[in-house]
Formats: sequence, structure tokens, C-alpha cells
Amino acid sequence: MTTALSHPTRSSTAAAGGGRIRVLVVDDHPAVRHGVAGLIEQQPDMTVIAIASNADDAPALDGSVDVAVLDYHLGARDGLWLTRRLKQLARPPRVLIYSAFADHTLAAAARIAGADGLLGKCALAEELPIVIRRLAAGRLNLPAVAAPVARALRSRLAARDQALFGMLLHGVDPAEVAATLAISDAELELRRAAILSTLSPPEETGRQAPPTGPLDYERPRRRRGCAAA
Repeated sequence: MTTALSHPTRSSTAAAGGGRIRVLVVDDHPAVRHGVAGLIEQQPDMTVIAIASNADDAPALDGSVDVAVLDYHLGARDGLWLTRRLKQLARPPRVLIYSAFADHTLAAAARIAGADGLLGKCALAEELPIVIRRLAAGRLNLPAVAAPVARALRSRLAARDQALFGMLLHGVDPAEVAATLAISDAELELRRAAILSTLSPPEETGRQAPPTGPLDYERPRRRRGCAAA
């Protein structure tokens, strides 16, 4: 399901470059989806222009989204797949993976997919708007991937993809990666997709049961055992 939210005055101001940060929210859990959208709408410098419940229904909105806030688990296709789809637009948005499963593996996969940020859903509520502002300003919010973790993940890949993984993990521009490895942009995307397929956290491991208490963005402090952002 996709829902467009109409804010003509805000949108026209944002299009002029001096208005609110325009946000797309995609999450498959209804309460979280609308709760996150409501939290963003409370910010004086932000507006949600669309929400969606899965990756296939998420609108492309080329050039009209500043920051896309994506859950990782989105049904048949995940947030990393949607990240690649959005990043291939002519005017791609900044992308934040906002997940309850924000561990080192997802941090590495987010970097490979080209995401600009990763944040755990158990972060304090006020952290989400802060990170959205950071991404909208052109900065990154990606946790470091420890060298032992990077080596372990690299060892799971085909030999031909290990150098590609290392360069993307360290933020080398994809055009430079393609030139260095003497491959086309199309082949780069195919091999990137293969790496993500290997590294992406499995659904049965990453999926958590729906919350029975206050939602993450309503909690006054961090919960024990939450994945670190």
C-alpha cells in the first residue's frame, strides 16, 4: 500500500530548495509505519510526502524525495533492494535503513547497497530526526564495520567479488570501482546484487515479533538487548 500525503505549500517550498526535508517512509508494520510518519511530521523542518508498506509499492518520486526511511524487512523484497532501486534514479534520495536488526552484517550490506545511513529502531525517538537532518545535509550515518567482521563476510563471497566488496565497503565511488576492475556499470550492478544476496541477514533471523509494549519511538530510554545502530 502506498499513501501520498499532500502538502502543496510545503512541497512547493521544498522544491525551491529552502523548505522542509521531504521524506518517504517504507515499513511493513502498520503501527511503526504510521508512528514514524507521525514523528517526522511533528518536526518543523520535515514533511512526509508518501508512505508505503512494501518495496514494490514504494513510489520512485524521482527528485521529489530528500530522504527515504526504509525498514529492512519489507516482504518479498527487502530494503537493500529498494535502496538500489532508489539510487538508480536520475536524482536519487538519501537513504536511511531503519531496522530492528541493525547489526554489523546489515551495516556492511547497507554500505554495499549504497545506503547513506543505518539506525536501529531501538534508538531514542529524537535520534531519527537528527539522522534524517544529517543525511539531508549530505553527511553519512553508517557505523564502522570491524575488520574481523569484514574479513568474515568477505570470505563468504566468490573470489571474483572480494575486491569489489572491499572497495564498496570502504566507500570507493562505483564509477571508480568499475574502472579499476574494468567492468561495465551493468556488470557492477549484477555483482553488487550477488554480494547483497549472500550477505543479507535471513528473514527468519532478522524478523522480530511485533512489539507488545510501547513502540520504539515512544520509549523513553534504550531497551536492553537492542541491536546497536
